[in-house]
Parts: sequence; structure tokens; C-alpha cells
Amino acid sequence: MTSDGVPLKQSLARAERRSRIRAMMLVAPLFLFIMITFIVPIIDMLFRSVDNPRFQEVLPETAQVLMEWEGGGLPPESVYAVMAAEMKAAMKERTLGRLTSRLNFEDPGMRTLMFKTARRLNRVDEGPWKEAMIKIDDEWGDPQVWALMKRTAPAYPNFMLSTPISLL
Repeated sequence: MTSDGVPLKQSLARAERRSRIRAMMLVAPLFLFIMITFIVPIIDMLFRSVDNPRFQEVLPETAQVLMEWEGGGLPPESVYAVMAAEMKAAMKERTLGRLTSRLNFEDPGMRTLMFKTARRLNRVDEGPWKEAMIKIDDEWGDPQVWALMKRTAPAYPNFMLSTPISLL
């Protein structure tokens, strides 16, 4: 028994609990600092490594019709028409560069193809857009170009998620 009539075991437990709380309060700011400066940026970096919003920001309707298109071969005239209209608008708004930089990572030469096509499409007033785009550059008749477009259209493309997951 202690002098105040509380059992010694209970008094020691209370003193240890106070010292543990005091120790936690001293460590909490350091833990918070580590979370903010190290862990949060790492999580943000991991999120950004699979985040690819550029296609949907610059050519939103094209991204939508490409995701609806089943793939294989060349897309229908409607996809070409939507892409031509949005490429013209993106060229006027000067936002096409953000998308073309991203596409160029996937396939060198895409930046040149996109800018060349957008510049020349400004001189074309009406379709058929498929024919007009293939006339501007034969690559628009290549199914691999369209496969690349379809693959990069979603905000979180599967090919960007599969690599990090396969490393686990």
C-alpha cells in the first residue's frame, strides 16, 4: 500500500501509463513529420505512375468512342469524325501538345503524326474523315496506331497497372 491508501500495483500501473502517454506525445510529431514528408509523397508518386488523364482531358469524346469500339482493324468513320473535330479544337486551344508528348512515350513519331494531322485538318471542312486522315498520313490506316490510341484512352490504362502489379 502507498501512503494515500492505493495498492502499490495499481499506483505503478498508473505511473507507467502516464509515462507511456508522455512518450507517445513526444513521438507523435516525429511520426506525423515522417508521414507527411516520406509516405504521402511515395503514395502520390505510385498513384501518378498509373494515372494517365491526358487523353481524356484533351480528346474526351474520342476517348469515349475508342473505349466503346471493340478494336481490331480500323475504327469506323464515326471515330475518325469525332477525332478530327476534337483534334481541330485542341490545335486551336493549344492543348494537343500535352497528349502528343504522352503518346510519343508509347510510340516515337506519334507527336509528329498528331501535329501534322491537326494542322492539315484545319484545311479540311467536311468528311469523309477516314479518307481525309489517311490521305494526310498513311499511318492513320495502320491498325497498330489505333490499337495504341485505344490502349491509352482510359484514365487508368491496363498496361500501366499490369507492370506494377506483376512486380508484387
